[in-house]
Amino acid sequence: MPFEMESMAAAIGVSVPVLRFLLCFVVTIPVSFIHRFVPSSFGKHFYSAISGAFLSYLSFGFSSNLHFLVPMLLGYLSMVLFRPFCGILTFLFGFGYLIGCHMYYMSGDAWKEGGIDATGALMVLTLKVISCAMNYNDGLLKEDELREVQKKNRLIKLPSFIEYVGYCLCCGSHFAGPVYEMKDYLEWTTRKGIWRPSEKGPSPSPFGATI
Repeated sequence: MPFEMESMAAAIGVSVPVLRFLLCFVVTIPVSFIHRFVPSSFGKHFYSAISGAFLSYLSFGFSSNLHFLVPMLLGYLSMVLFRPFCGILTFLFGFGYLIGCHMYYMSGDAWKEGGIDATGALMVLTLKVISCAMNYNDGLLKEDELREVQKKNRLIKLPSFIEYVGYCLCCGSHFAGPVYEMKDYLEWTTRKGIWRPSEKGPSPSPFGATI
């Protein structure tokens, strides 16, 4: 298998780590397709968490998931213990850890040499964690203190841990974005909002946009 990977990588002019990342990135499409058929909200969150962690392991190795756990746990603990300050705390801890990882792994130099590591996905994850904490922080404020986008995305109730992990590791955006709000993720998994089935037919299909 390593020899086959080397041959494939050489054939398209990339390194083996980049090829591994590209293969996992493409696999996110069928994996995300299956998500639509997973029963129950809990099942969908669990599927998102497990599939995202597994594809991260295949692409970057076991240590990647350990790196992802750090901002995820810090963000969730800040929401549980320090809600009035969870947004700024998660911002400082999340970006602090991300910058530390970039410096430790010298990611920019590695990318120039054809390598790849988990810091790219960690950037996406960091933005997700901060976004979730900011929206939960906004849930404490009065409506007249919020802009329209804050009213739309604020979280009144703390997401459960499985909802949070499913949101963070959902493989449809985990590897390269885009970043979306926790409220959008929850509405997608429960088929509410724009995903609600109507009298005209089932919930909107993502197939056209994906293709």
